[in-house]
Amino acid sequence: MEIYGNQPPDKSSAMDKTGKAKAKVALKKGEAAAGETSVDKLDKVNLSPAAREINQIRAAIDNLPEVREEKVQAVKDSIEKGTYKVEPEKIAGKMLEERT
Repeated sequence: MEIYGNQPPDKSSAMDKTGKAKAKVALKKGEAAAGETSVDKLDKVNLSPAAREINQIRAAIDNLPEVREEKVQAVKDSIEKGTYKVEPEKIAGKMLEERT
């Protein structure tokens, strides 16, 4: 790739005699040419310790159930027994907290 600054490229420098675009490829030592494959040329990612920890935490969260069955069952049982107590002040307070 050539960089021409603010001016558009001169067509003669970007095209060969047949009008086809020139391909300028500079290979470094050990690189494979176009169409060739190189076993030595592999992409590699190194994660920081913080990123690894975040991935572990995310995996742990993904393994948690979306619904806490024991809590749901406890509420169902207390409703069936008639012992479930609604606290309107507490509910209103939580609603206001979420709004702000």
